[in-house]
Amino acid sequence: MTEAIATEEGPKVFVGNLSYSTTEDQLVQLFKSACNVVDAQIVKRNDRSKGFGFVRVKEEADIAKAVEALHHKDVEGRQINVENAKPLVERPDRPAKQPKEPKEPRDPSDKPKSKRRPKKKAAPTSDVNEESAEGTEGTKKPVNRRSARTRPARPRGEPSKTTVFVSNLSFKATEDELASHFAEYKPVRIHIVRNKSGKPQGVAFVEFPIETVRDEAIEKLNKVELGDRVLLLKIATADRPKEEVVEESEQ
Repeated sequence: MTEAIATEEGPKVFVGNLSYSTTEDQLVQLFKSACNVVDAQIVKRNDRSKGFGFVRVKEEADIAKAVEALHHKDVEGRQINVENAKPLVERPDRPAKQPKEPKEPRDPSDKPKSKRRPKKKAAPTSDVNEESAEGTEGTKKPVNRRSARTRPARPRGEPSKTTVFVSNLSFKATEDELASHFAEYKPVRIHIVRNKSGKPQGVAFVEFPIETVRDEAIEKLNKVELGDRVLLLKIATADRPKEEVVEESEQ
């Protein structure tokens, strides 16, 4: 079974696909029926539930009890997902940069000699190209040729490990509809791209707890209809420039 990541130490279970109206007290009462509960925390943004949270239990044995009793249990019209949550591993701090040694002042009299490169002679050009078009009066007209210029490819960032890029989205679609569409795969963040005036651009980003869940969501839900549109899913690019998202939404 897939393990979600907790942000604090101690035995915990991850609870996903929660109703946005579910409270922490309700979680505590629910899990008390299956195991020994310490407390519960629902993850929020701007005081609004993000649809998932964590329940801290007294010992490791309580985790198995909670998963067995409550995984896929119907709570307020939703089948919740209950999984073991492993603690987040902190990354080691980067070593501080050593200050550079100051350079010695240069003697004003010791001026470096400038090195001038010899000018290249321009290649002779002919007034008439090898291939020419014949005019109406028999005179030859030069045919101008321009070398084809290839547009340099725009560099892209590294693929995101947990985020999916969703395109061909209906302009009427909402975050709640996307949350319900991806509910089986426990999305932790959903963002519909909008322009400065607040108009949806027909694309969105959906973040999942871990990479394997993201891959499963792409495999199962790519080219699946939502409303009157067939959604197109692919791995998002980390730190993706905004103009790329707008270009793809216009295609």
